[in-house]
Amino acid sequence: MSQFFETSILPLRNKLYRFASHWLRDGEQAKDLVQDALLKAWNKRAQLDQIDNHDAWMMRMVKNMAIDSLRKDQKRPQVSVDVIEHLTAAEVDRDEDVFQAQLQLAKQILGDLPDKQRAIMQLREVEGYSYQQIAEVLEISLEQVKVNVFRARQKMREQVQKKYKDV
Repeated sequence: MSQFFETSILPLRNKLYRFASHWLRDGEQAKDLVQDALLKAWNKRAQLDQIDNHDAWMMRMVKNMAIDSLRKDQKRPQVSVDVIEHLTAAEVDRDEDVFQAQLQLAKQILGDLPDKQRAIMQLREVEGYSYQQIAEVLEISLEQVKVNVFRARQKMREQVQKKYKDV
């Protein structure tokens, strides 16, 4: 069972870290949370064969732990800079000045999205999750995922158009 843990659960740690960072906006706190989640998974290694989707299970665990942590700290979840860089790097002009301006705009626009939309956009655009996988991780309906992706993209598009209209 420990080999299964090493091959199926441990490789998720970077993805889990990015997701925890999304919620906590604190790299060190996210690292600690992921370590705690991996420890919980290790302690349940005997039951791992009963779980259908280990990826979604781990992401859901990290999400729930992050929300619990935020409730304790009374902080609002925000998008981390590494998520923004990953989201925008493939889409921006490689000219450094333009890149920095676009990166700052993307950070601002994503930061203004509601929490659920930010989480969904990270899972969809950064992690490459399907709508069904997002629904499982966030424990919402498939329809809610589709609506939130549509609304988030629409808001982002409007903000970008507004910004470049004013320039």
